[in-house]
Amino acid sequence: MKNILPVTKYIIIINIVVFILQLMTPINEFFPLYPYDSENFLYTQYLTACFSHGGFLHLFLNMFVLYSFGQIIEKRFDKYSFLSFYLTLGVLANIMWHLIQDVNSPGLGSSGAIYGVVTIYTILYPNSQMSIIFLPFLSFKAVYLLGTIILVELVLTIMGVQDGIGHVVHLSGAVIGTIYYVLFLKTKKNKINKIAGVNKFGK
Repeated sequence: MKNILPVTKYIIIINIVVFILQLMTPINEFFPLYPYDSENFLYTQYLTACFSHGGFLHLFLNMFVLYSFGQIIEKRFDKYSFLSFYLTLGVLANIMWHLIQDVNSPGLGSSGAIYGVVTIYTILYPNSQMSIIFLPFLSFKAVYLLGTIILVELVLTIMGVQDGIGHVVHLSGAVIGTIYYVLFLKTKKNKINKIAGVNKFGK
């Protein structure tokens, strides 16, 4: 993992370490995000749940997506901006899950932050080709693929489908990610472009 950009690398490492601890220790009593009225609920779970996963496949899919897109966003801006963005999205998406969904079981996973990462990638590179991990032979423009996924998540949320997947968290990650980009990262991108222009033309 030595060639992976630092923030992306350490987020992946922390997720892997936490997952191992989940298997070997009782941290599941306080790391996942419990319902607000549960005796196990702690406010710190809005953050710790972002580094907890429900199984190896859950962990692998999230980390694979983070590895694929997180480095692009981290490189496009800087490591501090990316870290702030990732943690803010993860926490806010979990808060929205409590506010919107009728929560009756613990939630866990980094999907809120991951959806935000992919959303910003799509805003920056809407015409790039993306594929679904289980269908690598098919590719679609990023804007169409993410748009379709978000639409499906929205329909499932409106229908109130209870399938153990945090559709509200996914939608929140995409929406909050877009807002965060407009308010903070877009301005930073413009500053970076201006600096690059000064360096290039000596003005």
